Amino acid sequence: MGFLNRIRRTTGPATVQDRERVGATVERVMGLQPQLRLARHCEKRLAPAVATSLEYVRGLVDALPAPREASGAAWSHDPYMHAYFAAPDDVAATISRSASLRGYVEQHDDVPEVVAVLGMELTERHILGARMEGETLRRDVPQTTVGFGDHAVRMCGRTDAELRREIVGRLLDELALAGLARTAADTSRRA
Repeated sequence: MGFLNRIRRTTGPATVQDRERVGATVERVMGLQPQLRLARHCEKRLAPAVATSLEYVRGLVDALPAPREASGAAWSHDPYMHAYFAAPDDVAATISRSASLRGYVEQHDDVPEVVAVLGMELTERHILGARMEGETLRRDVPQTTVGFGDHAVRMCGRTDAELRREIVGRLLDELALAGLARTAADTSRRA
């Protein structure tokens, strides 16, 4: 009996609500690959892995930081917005170009504000700069600069809780697709 089997056995869904979530997630996974329904006792066999994945993904999403206001006004007092965008006007210009955000607002025109995931490309450069050491200015000191570009709004929600549920769902979909691809690769190697 392996260590992972002991963990799986002890971390099963404890409450009715957890069992319902696992059941709904199993249905979501089976919706990604309808042929799974042909396997005998598929739901029962998938449930432990789905419960473990759900618990893991929820832990990841719960560890995400709280939403931050993304506006020109927030740029001046929020060090994160100041780091992510070069100027206050860049915040609105960048976010307003998002097709995902525009599509979400068109479908939910009654929403006063939107909570979204903002993705960026991190660019790290190693340069030679200057640094003060006491009264002396040292030149050619190795430094690292960080910049952000290629901003994109990927997922949107009415509230932080709704957005986090969407993130959990998408991460579970990705895990399921990776598992299905691995299973397909294993099957093709055996053939």
